Amino acid sequence: MAIRIARRDARRYKWRSALIVAMVGLPVLLLTSGITLMATTDISTAESVPRIMGSAQARIFDPGIGRLIQSPNGQSNTNSVEGGARALPVAGFASDSGWTTSKVQRLTGGRVISTFNATMRITLGDRRPTMQVLGIDARDRLARGMTELVSGRWASTTSEIVVTKVGVAGGLPLEGTLTTVGADGKARQLTVVGLATGQTELGPPFLIALPDLVTGGTEQPGAAPAFLVDRADPVTWSDVRRMNTYGLLVQSRQVFVNPPSEAELDPQIAHTIGSNQRGNDLVLLIAAVGLFIETTLLAGPAFAVSAARQRRSLALAASNGAEARQLRRYVLGQAVVLGVVSAAIAVVAGVLLTLAGLTWWQAGHADFSAGPFEVSWPRVLGVFICAVVASMVAALLPAKGIARLDIVSILAGRSGDRHVHRGLPVVGVAAMALSGVVIIWSVASGGEGGNGVREYLIVAGAIGLVLGCLMIIPALLALVGRFGTHLVLPLRLAARDTARQRGRSTPAVAAIMAAVAALTALSIGAASDTRQRQIEYRPQFPMGQGRVFLTSGQDDRAVLSTVRTYAPDLSVHSVGVVASSNDAPGSTLAVVAAKPPGCSDTAVFGTFGDGAGGPVDARCVSLGATMGGPHGQIQVISLETLVATTPVSDGERRVLQNGGVLVFEPGLRHAGYVDFITGRTKTGTAAKPAAMPTVTGHQRVPAAVIDRQTWKSALTDQQFGAWTLPETAAKLGWPVTPSYLELTSPSGMIPAATETALNEHLDDANLMQVERGFHNDAWLILLILFAVAGLLVLIASLISTALSLAESQNDMATLAAVGATRHTRRGIAACQALVVAACGCLLGALVGLVPGIAITWPLTMRPLSAVGGQTDIVTGHTSPVIVIPWMPLLGLVILVPLLAGGLAWIAVRRHPQMTRRLA
Repeated sequence: MAIRIARRDARRYKWRSALIVAMVGLPVLLLTSGITLMATTDISTAESVPRIMGSAQARIFDPGIGRLIQSPNGQSNTNSVEGGARALPVAGFASDSGWTTSKVQRLTGGRVISTFNATMRITLGDRRPTMQVLGIDARDRLARGMTELVSGRWASTTSEIVVTKVGVAGGLPLEGTLTTVGADGKARQLTVVGLATGQTELGPPFLIALPDLVTGGTEQPGAAPAFLVDRADPVTWSDVRRMNTYGLLVQSRQVFVNPPSEAELDPQIAHTIGSNQRGNDLVLLIAAVGLFIETTLLAGPAFAVSAARQRRSLALAASNGAEARQLRRYVLGQAVVLGVVSAAIAVVAGVLLTLAGLTWWQAGHADFSAGPFEVSWPRVLGVFICAVVASMVAALLPAKGIARLDIVSILAGRSGDRHVHRGLPVVGVAAMALSGVVIIWSVASGGEGGNGVREYLIVAGAIGLVLGCLMIIPALLALVGRFGTHLVLPLRLAARDTARQRGRSTPAVAAIMAAVAALTALSIGAASDTRQRQIEYRPQFPMGQGRVFLTSGQDDRAVLSTVRTYAPDLSVHSVGVVASSNDAPGSTLAVVAAKPPGCSDTAVFGTFGDGAGGPVDARCVSLGATMGGPHGQIQVISLETLVATTPVSDGERRVLQNGGVLVFEPGLRHAGYVDFITGRTKTGTAAKPAAMPTVTGHQRVPAAVIDRQTWKSALTDQQFGAWTLPETAAKLGWPVTPSYLELTSPSGMIPAATETALNEHLDDANLMQVERGFHNDAWLILLILFAVAGLLVLIASLISTALSLAESQNDMATLAAVGATRHTRRGIAACQALVVAACGCLLGALVGLVPGIAITWPLTMRPLSAVGGQTDIVTGHTSPVIVIPWMPLLGLVILVPLLAGGLAWIAVRRHPQMTRRLA
C-alpha cells in the first residue's frame, strides 16, 4: 500500500519528485561514469593478451638479470638469489650465447617467431621525428591481435613497410614512399604497401615492418627481441617458473586468463600484488562511503521538505486514526520509489554517457588506447544499492519526525523544529574526540601494523569526524539563530529561518560540510606531497639550459652543425671529462690521477691493471681519469658555463684563470697545490688484463677547495670531484673526452618549440634535454576537485534556498503585503543561501584539517636512507611536510557562498503569489 501511494504521489508532484531524483542521481551518475571509464581504460591481464602476444601461447624475452622470479603478468620480477644467480644454460647452446628463435624453440618445444618494439626516424619535409615501429612478420597468424590489416597488404621485404591509423594521424602517407635513416646513417627509401591497426604493451605503433628491417634498418641495431611461441599445449605456470630458471621472463596466455593462487607465488611477489590490491580496495571503500554519505545528505533536504509539505495531510490522517508506523511507511515508501527510480536512471545515464564520450573521443584520437567497452556490473550494482539505502536513510529522520506529529500545532498552521535533543551534540562531540584520538594514534604509531592499517585507520577516523559533526550541526544551527538577532534584517531572518527549519537546513549544511571536508583533506595531502616532491627534486643542470649528451668517443661536429642550423640563437659550449676516448682492446690508454700527500705512485695506481700494485689504500685512490667512485672524475668546462651553473667566487675564478683546478676533497690540496701523476697503459682483453700504468710524469697544479654549501647545484651529479678549464687541460696534456654540449638561450629559457625542432633533427643517441624545473602534475586534479566541491556547495545551498522559498511562500506574501520591496525579498533569499553555504564550508574546512594534516605523515615521511633532511629522532624518518593550500580553501569558503547568495538573489521572482492566510 505504501509503495502504491508513493508511486501516485511521485506522479502527482512531478517537480518535487524530479528534485529528489536529481539529488540522489547526481552522485550516482558521476560515480557510475567513473567506474565505467576506469573499467574500460583499465586493461586487465586477460584483455591485454592480444596486444602483448597476438594469437601465440606466450611471449618470452630476456630481461638480462639472470635466474629470476616473476609475477603472473610479468610486470614484476627480481633475481631469485641476492647478488644475482646465473641462469641455467640450454642444452646444445653455449652458456653465453644470445637468445635466438632456435634456442627458444629448443627450450619451449613450439614454433617461435621474433618481434621487436623499436623506434625509427622518418623524414617528413625538413623534420625527422622518431616514431614507434612494431617489428614482426605480420603475415604470420601469430601476429593477429597485435595488428590487423585495414587495406593493402603486409610487408614482404625489408624495403616495404605498413603504416597504422595512428601513423597516418601523425602525418605519415597512406601510399608512396617513406624516407628513413638506417644504422649506417644513410637515407633509405621504404615503400608503403598497406594500412593497419596495431597495439602493443607500449601503446599503438606508427609503423609495422619485418624484424630484419627493425634490427638492420633503424637507428637501434641490436635491439633485444621478444619471442612469440605457438604450440598445442598451453604454457602453464609451472612452465613459466621453469623458464625463469633460464633467465627468461614469460607472459603466458594460460596464466593471464587463469592466474595462479597467491600460495603459488613467491612471497615477495605476492606481497607486492597484495599491497596494490589493498590500495585499490581502499580507494573503492572511500568512494563507496563517500557516495553513501553525500547521497544521503544531498537528498535529505528534499525529503525533509517533502515530508513538511505533507504534514497537514498526514496530520489529518493521524487525527482519523492512522498509526505512527503507517505514517513512517508512507514516507519511507516515497524514499524507496524515488531512490530506485533515480538510481536506475542515473546508472543507465552514466553508462550511456560514458559510452558516448568514449566513442566521440576515440573518433578524434587514434592513439587513444583502451580495452573493450566494459561495465563493472558488481561495482555498479553496489553503487545502485548504496543510493537506494542512502535515500531511505535520508528519509528516515523525516519519517521519524512525522510519526511524532503535534497534530494540533500542524492543523493550526504552526510548524518548525523548536528543540534540539540534548544528548545528540554530546554524542557528536564524543565521536569527534574519539575519531581524533584514532587519527593521532595512527600517525603516532608510525604504521607499525603494516599492510596499510594506518591509512585505513586515518580514513575511519575521518569518517567518524564527519559523522560526529553531523550530530552537532543542529545545535550549531540553533546557536547561529540566536546570534543572528544582532545582524541586519535579511541576515537576521535568514539565520532565524535556518535555525527554525533544521530538518531541511541540517542535511544541506551537512552535505556541504562533507564535500568541503573531503576536499580539504585531499588538498592538504596533495599539496604536501607535491611540496615534498618539489623539495626532493634536484635539477640536473641550470634552469632553462639544455644539454645534448654525446656517446663515448663521439665527434661532436655533426651535433654542432645541427644546432647551428636549427637553433642558431643558442650558445653552445662543449663540456668534457678527463679520460681517454679510445677503449678498444689493446689500445693505449692515458691515465691521470691526483696524488694525495703521503701516497706513492704505486698506491695511486693500485686499482689499475691486474692488481700488481698490491693492497689498495683507499685514501690514495680518489680522483682522476677512469676513477669510478663518487667525486672521482675531473670535469673540463668553460668558465662561462661553470659560472652559469654554480656561484663561483672571485678566488675560485682566479685559480681557474691561472691554470688551476677546483677540487672537492680538502685532503688533496697541500700548500695551495694538488699533485697529479700521469701514466700510460694498454686496455685489457679477456685473455690479458690491463697492466699497471707506467708513470710518465708528475705535475703540480694550483688548486682551490670549493665551498660545498654554495656548490650544491654542481654536486647533484656525484661523479665529479674536480673542475678545470679546457685550456688548462690542453696545456697539461690531459686526455679529454667530450661528455655533452651545454646550450643556453639569450632569453634565459630554451623554448619548447626549439627543443622539439632540434630533437627532430638530432640522432636518438644525442637528444637534447632542457631543465624546466619541477613540474606539478597534480594541479589539474586539484582544480577538478575544487570545481566539483564548489559545484556541490552551490547545488546544496541553492536547493536548500529553493526549498525554503517554496516552503515560505506565505511568509514572502506577508512581507510583500506589509511593504517589503523586491530588494528586501531578494536579500532574504541571498542571505539564506549565504548562511547555509558559509556554515557548511566553515565546518567542512575545520573538520578536514585534522585528517588532512594526519595523512601527510604516510605521504611525505621518508626513511633517512632515502633522502636527507631534518631527522625525527623517535621514528628515524625525515619530518613530514605539511602544506595547507590556504588561498584555494579561502576562495572556496568565501567566494562560493557569495556566489550562491548572488545566484539566489537573481532567482527571486518579481512578485510573490498572494494567498489568504488562516486566522
